[in-house]
Amino acid sequence: MSTIQEVAGQYDVDMSEVVITGYSLGAQAGWELLNENPDTFAGAVLMSGWTDIDPSNFTSTPVYATAGSTEGGYGGGYTGKMNELAESINAAGGNAYYTDYVDGETGNDHTGHYDTPNLLNEDGTWDIISKMQNGENVDFEGNGSNN
Repeated sequence: MSTIQEVAGQYDVDMSEVVITGYSLGAQAGWELLNENPDTFAGAVLMSGWTDIDPSNFTSTPVYATAGSTEGGYGGGYTGKMNELAESINAAGGNAYYTDYVDGETGNDHTGHYDTPNLLNEDGTWDIISKMQNGENVDFEGNGSNN
């Protein structure tokens, strides 16, 4: 976190506009960073990676989580664990959305996940996080459900 704060200070970055994203181990690191630094970031887009968290640390940070249903790992697959995390955040009063890509529609790689319709705006800003912050439905093309 100290490196992020140093860079943000050097380049006058508004941390309330920064969205954390990661795939696999990058997603795990994102969960950990947000868990240890609640109320710091605008949101998170985390794909195919998880770790144990305290859901109460996520009540003010929108989280979009996704995994392909054919992605295994960790005994029950990423899909089950990431959905559990989203449900636990919502139960704690947060705003999390999980999408399970059935039969690996995304191709089980980061390029597929990042190709999710309406994830990013044309200017590279996170459309999905803006929608979540405004309480809009983010159930794009029938994937997943607002938990």
